[in-house]
Amino acid sequence: MIRIKLGIPATGKTTGSMAESAREVKSGARVLWLTPLKTEIRELVEKFVKNYGVPPDKIYPIPSKLDVCPVLRRMEKFYHVILGIAMCLSCNHKTCVFKSFIQRAVNRSNEGLFIATHRFLWLSLFFSKVYIDEFDFLIPDMFELIPAKRAYMLLKAIEKVFGSKVVAQIRKRYLVQINDNTFLFKSIYPIRYFYNHRELVGISATLTTDDVMAKLLGFDTFQDLVDAKEEGTINYSVYTLPTPNKPDFFYIFKHRNYWTSPYTKKWYVQLINRAKEDTAKGYTATIVARSRREAQILHHLLKRNGLNPLTEAINWDLRNYDDWRRHSVRIIVVRGKFHRALNIESDKIYAFYQHLLPKDRDRMIEKLRMVWGDDAEEIVRFDEYRAHVQTVFRCARQWTNRHEFYLLDSKYDDAFRYFEHIYDFIHRRTKYIESLQ
Repeated sequence: MIRIKLGIPATGKTTGSMAESAREVKSGARVLWLTPLKTEIRELVEKFVKNYGVPPDKIYPIPSKLDVCPVLRRMEKFYHVILGIAMCLSCNHKTCVFKSFIQRAVNRSNEGLFIATHRFLWLSLFFSKVYIDEFDFLIPDMFELIPAKRAYMLLKAIEKVFGSKVVAQIRKRYLVQINDNTFLFKSIYPIRYFYNHRELVGISATLTTDDVMAKLLGFDTFQDLVDAKEEGTINYSVYTLPTPNKPDFFYIFKHRNYWTSPYTKKWYVQLINRAKEDTAKGYTATIVARSRREAQILHHLLKRNGLNPLTEAINWDLRNYDDWRRHSVRIIVVRGKFHRALNIESDKIYAFYQHLLPKDRDRMIEKLRMVWGDDAEEIVRFDEYRAHVQTVFRCARQWTNRHEFYLLDSKYDDAFRYFEHIYDFIHRRTKYIESLQ
């Protein structure tokens, strides 16, 4: 069975799932929890212990190999995860810390809660219950094109460690030969493994259209997805939010705002003034820049005007992430390290929009077309919209507080409308503006 938990951001989808999985683990179940960021794993462990009473000896966080293995640190930075793990388990170093984590995870007799990043999705083959937080983050990066020579190496390494049965499953469900020299590895395909006796829970605030979701989940046609819903094989739960005591407000600029637009410099001046006012009144403000370059420009402009912002990629990264709690002005980037799974609670949010260059859009569509066919353009549109919605909502996590969103591009209106459940929530609180004055 597949359960999809969908809802506007910060409505309790993840916390509810954590409580559910904690009860299962305490009753003796074996559960895999997948999250986008490795930096979140430590925080998840603490929450499961402190908030949900899971015994520490029942939690097995799976670390990044690059963090614990001196051999892999000397290898290429980007490696295929299954090939890497298979090679790792066939390694001769008997005292390797990482190997013991994976061996414990694949041994079905070991109960407990195993926590890892999305890159370990393949481990779902060895679990009856799997939770995937930020489920949509797997789209469109659900596949990898790999050379045929490397694919055969992968299969040999996996067979050596896991046996021919797992290799047969991977050949059937994961690998598609594109041509003589290239294979397509569908890394999300374990989802199909849960149609019968297993359960997968996907948690997300931003999912794409049902047509695309049908393909993502492994259905041949949209009608197959409809039939699965009627049969109860796949179930959607939509999380809603009661009307807050302090409703949020969304102010959306009426026009497009590109790098070359005459509006940009005007916005910079207004942002500096607003940041000063917000700080003087005791508010926290987060600015969402459209690129690292813009984040640097805004950082130096604010510093020149007496403010000291924490800025992604300059003086703020995941190592000093907790510092945001003590800072009044922050600058993050669309699609940056802070746009998923982390909480940056803010009173005021000012957000630019990261427009894709036509050549970049065309390149992405062409890359996806071999997997998605005519839906490739829809996937690119979805990926663009969800990145912006997810980034701005990272800054509004406490629904008991009032937040003001100043979205400095009319494309944000398109992005919210794409996700109907989110637009239904915000449209009554939305105004369209010409400036911040």
